Amino acid sequence: MKDESLEIREFNGAADFQIYSQWFEDEDLNRQLGPLDQEWLDCVMSESTHQQYSFWNDGQMVAVAGVEKASREHPFWFITDVAVKPLLRGRGIGSGVLASLYQHLAHPDYQEFRCGVMISNPLAARFLEKNGWTKVEASARDSEKSLMSDYRIIVYPLREDD
Repeated sequence: MKDESLEIREFNGAADFQIYSQWFEDEDLNRQLGPLDQEWLDCVMSESTHQQYSFWNDGQMVAVAGVEKASREHPFWFITDVAVKPLLRGRGIGSGVLASLYQHLAHPDYQEFRCGVMISNPLAARFLEKNGWTKVEASARDSEKSLMSDYRIIVYPLREDD
């Protein structure tokens, strides 16, 4: 999978939800990102500042990611979630998702991506660090209360010939 590109699509409501919801039978995925229910679907499909994407390879949905859109008031992309189909973990798909998002969302004014990771999810933190993300140190006061660690990466615009 590492050498193959992913097709990125806007999340297709009920059709993608039917596939994606089956992944949440996996205890780890459900613990970190669940529960996945109709309320979640209604929220992500109606939110104008959020976009959910599905990622496909060989006709199979292999990952899903959500992104808060960048804007003048919010000058960075905020990745809200990344989920890889449980049976396909460890094959480089998550890194492919990040690369696809960087390319798909490339914009000269918005080069920064951010995300928050639950401190109870060290695998996600290691994944981001492996992919070049930097942990943003919180103030002592904030870190005592926070259940999340913040990460960021600056992605320079891709040239057409890259």
